[in-house]
Parts: sequence; structure tokens; C-alpha cells
Amino acid sequence: MIDVDVLVETVDGDQVRLSNSYKRLIELWRKLGVLVVPEQSVTESSIANRISSLPLRHRKLWQVALKDQRKKLFPTPKLSEEVFSAYDKLVTCSPHVEVAFVEDVKALVFGIPSEFPCGYVDEGDIEICRYDCCEDSALIKKADALASSIIPSGSSIDELWSCRFHKISQYSRHIAVVDRYCVETMQNRRDGKSGLKTFLSKVASTGNRNSVHIYTGHTTGDRDALAQEVFDCLDDSGLFRSLYLHVLADQDFGAISHGRYVRFDDIVISVDTGLEIFQGDTVFRNSEFSLKYDAPERKAIEQSLRQAGKTYQVI
Repeated sequence: MIDVDVLVETVDGDQVRLSNSYKRLIELWRKLGVLVVPEQSVTESSIANRISSLPLRHRKLWQVALKDQRKKLFPTPKLSEEVFSAYDKLVTCSPHVEVAFVEDVKALVFGIPSEFPCGYVDEGDIEICRYDCCEDSALIKKADALASSIIPSGSSIDELWSCRFHKISQYSRHIAVVDRYCVETMQNRRDGKSGLKTFLSKVASTGNRNSVHIYTGHTTGDRDALAQEVFDCLDDSGLFRSLYLHVLADQDFGAISHGRYVRFDDIVISVDTGLEIFQGDTVFRNSEFSLKYDAPERKAIEQSLRQAGKTYQVI
């Protein structure tokens, strides 16, 4: 959550430094965060109103971010000014808010000493962080480290999902799976614990009704029967807004893409074992993992795969 007082309406002071601080905060939001807006409407919120009165060089930057990046409304709408008026009011936003970015004076008022960029007050659950020190947030550091750390062998599938996939799935509308082997692996695993089945079940469990596109290769058997097999593996088809399967001959798929990844809107998660990481009850081997903003390049790959393959509407 971001205090509206972070957004400075005047043109006094070091504007270059201020602009750089804003860009760093917005980039962290894009890669790792979800902005909580403690009001009834994003477009009519205090932060949207403050953005509209910013100097032009800052206004456009924030308007694009507020429009395009992940955000959610607070379950019990409040006014942002009320939430940030006192620390005891801010902590009522837990657990929906994990870190609050504030300007320097507000950090001091909340109890963060001037020599510390961030911290917790009275064992509270919300980290208070000076916005121009956003990279020093303990939660941000933890998330950033997780975004490029190996998935260890033996990790439970439930833990893997909750730590690395759940939140980004919950706040994404469109999901693309690019995995050359995920459907054929599902066909060959008859215990109901294939990676694709588990992944789709986990996605459905968020209640977000995502639109999903699956891009996969095919070597033998009836290609037209694959869509029905994917449909049959779903626990509840009504939990998806739509689901499309794009199937290519295996050699054609390999000519376009060798990587295996899942794109959640504009964030791409790459795992060297693809959706096989979700098969069974525990992770079967150490797997490389990365999370980053990489949407434009990946969308171009997906377009090429669609053009070269055959598309089936599963839902």
C-alpha cells in the first residue's frame, strides 16, 4: 500500500531524484507486488485523485502504472487518509497489506528511526518502509531472492504453489502455459497427479476465473482428442473464464520455442522442468526457477505458436 503523501504535488526540490524514486517503486510493484487500494473504487480513490494533480513528468508515469499494474480493493472500504492517519489504524489493514510505503516524516511518526529505511512497530504485521528506500524492505528482499532461487527437491507441491505461484495467479486475469510436453506427460500419468492437472486445479482454487491458453507439442495418437482429455482432467470447468489448447507437431514446436514457462499477464515464470514440477506430491528434483517481467517477447512466441498449430476451445 502506498500513502498518498508520497506523491508530491509541488515542483520544488530535486525532481530528478524524486522521479527516480518513483520509477524504482513502480518497477518493484510491477515485478513483485499488488497495490492495495483501501477504498471503494480505484478510479475515484485518493491515490488516483492525487496522481491527477501531480506535475506532468510524474503524472503520466503513475497514471500508466495505476491503469496497467496489479491492484486490489480493500475488503472493507476506507479512506486512504484515514488509514494512514495513525499507526493503529494502518495495522487494521493486516493481513491484506504486508508493506506500507510512506514518506520520511510519516515513517518517523509511525516509529521508524531516521537511521533505518524500514521496520516493524510494536511487533505489528505490516512493514513500514520509506518509499525512496523501497529496495531495502525486508519483504521485498525476500520476494526478490525467491524470484531467482532454485526449487529444492522434496518440497511439497502445496508449499511450492503457495510460496511462488498462488498470489500472482490470484491477481492475474490471463495465463499462458508454454510447455512442449505437458499434455503428453498428463496422458502418460494415470494416477491423476500430472503436473498439468495439478496446476489447473491450483489455478481454479483461487476463484479468480482466469482465462488460460495452453501451448503444447504432440508426437503420436489422435491430436483432436487432446482437448477432451484436458477437459476431463478439470475438477470444475466453471472455475475458468475460458481455456484454449494450442497443439503443434513436436518438431514444429521445437523450432519456435525450447523454453518452458507460465505467463501471468505481464510476469513470466520459467521452470526448467515445466509443469512437471507439479506432478506427484513433492518436487522430484532441484529445478531452476525465475520470475521476471518479459511479456512482449513471450507474447510474440505465443503468437507464432498459435499460427503454426491447431487451436481447440476446451471451455
